[in-house]
Amino acid sequence: MGRDAKSSAIRNSLLSARTAEEPQSESKPMKATVGVHLPNAGASSYTRLARATICLPLWLLISLALVETTAAADCVPPPAGLVAWWPGDGDASDSAGTNNGTLLNGVTANAPGLVGQAFRLDGANAVVNAGTNSFFNFGGGSADFTIEAWVKPASLPSGSSSAGFVSKSLGNYDGWVFGIEYDGTLLFSACAVWHVLSGPGVLATGVWSHVAVTRTGGAYTLYYNGSQVSSGAGASWTGSTAPLQFGYDPGSGQHFNGLLDEVSIYDRALSSNEVAAIYAAGSAGKCKPLAITTQPRSQLGFWGKSATFTVAATGEQPMSYQWQKGGTPITGASDASLVLTNLQMTDAGAYSVVVTNVYGSVTSSPAILTMNPAGVSLALYAGVTIDGVVGLTYGIQYTTDLSSTNSWRGLANVTLSVPTQLWLDLQPAAQPQRYYRVVPGPISVR
Repeated sequence: MGRDAKSSAIRNSLLSARTAEEPQSESKPMKATVGVHLPNAGASSYTRLARATICLPLWLLISLALVETTAAADCVPPPAGLVAWWPGDGDASDSAGTNNGTLLNGVTANAPGLVGQAFRLDGANAVVNAGTNSFFNFGGGSADFTIEAWVKPASLPSGSSSAGFVSKSLGNYDGWVFGIEYDGTLLFSACAVWHVLSGPGVLATGVWSHVAVTRTGGAYTLYYNGSQVSSGAGASWTGSTAPLQFGYDPGSGQHFNGLLDEVSIYDRALSSNEVAAIYAAGSAGKCKPLAITTQPRSQLGFWGKSATFTVAATGEQPMSYQWQKGGTPITGASDASLVLTNLQMTDAGAYSVVVTNVYGSVTSSPAILTMNPAGVSLALYAGVTIDGVVGLTYGIQYTTDLSSTNSWRGLANVTLSVPTQLWLDLQPAAQPQRYYRVVPGPISVR
């Protein structure tokens, strides 16, 4: 096969929709610099790029760029053991548990993050309070754990001090701090007595970095951008009654100045491969857990009319929906909204929806549909106003004794010619007092 034939075969396999003019530009190959990602080269140079200048047709360069862009968009499934996860997307909600935080002293959660939005801390007194869950004492150093987050320092701590990314300490030789020192050193410290430190200059200002600390069997390991930068043995520590906080080191009294994103805590030590996978996902981040944010609401339905139930959920796309009544799937009900038309009295019941994506499923709370034949209003006259569906026939019953459930008698059938229609009971004035109700008709009239 000649050069032109080979080029045509490659072109047809990659770009099926090329225009007729493209062969002209193909005859003038363009020079391109191709970057090749090589294995991690350490903390100070975590990606090396080999470059080579070659001649490629423009259409092939575009194809390669599209392939690389698509491949970089995948999120990574959250590793097992995820206990708490604060994405910082608009608030301090915990996406994995119940440790919802509070934004204090001017901290915001809408800054541009590495993954979505991020916490912005001013280095003065802004802090996120994530509650006093005793789990975050990690058994005083006896339980395995992982803390990982994306950080972007705006400045380094002043003096010869440190600032906390995440901490649980009162500053009285209790608890622990995971943070940054004045010279860009990454640190984990317990009781302000023992430390695990990276080398200086690991963390730089104005740059997003992924940081993590793991504990397994008494050994502590620090990670920077997916690679181990330090490890060491630790001792036990005194548990703290302090809240879990983002952006503060109570021991030094210094606040972190910068952005904090995707703060996550696990009840086990992640492997080096798991940490590397989170870093490699980059701005795609961890796949968001499937969660229902707006539950379907109970409502009152009327015979012959319509009712709509709606659910809203967050999570990785695509998501599918399956509505059910009383736990039984409804055929064809596979959208975020369930619309029931021409309601019948038998449509009354509990409706729920199962939302599913590739990582699992979640079922909504049940919404109760209560059925009435029609909307009915009473006035000072003897009769009722029926709010219903034009063309449907409604039966009107009466009783003179509400204490007797078997005393209702058919009085009239009314077929609506307009949506709201008045019916009068032309009873003699001497007639005993009557009570009325509306039921689906037609009914037997006595």
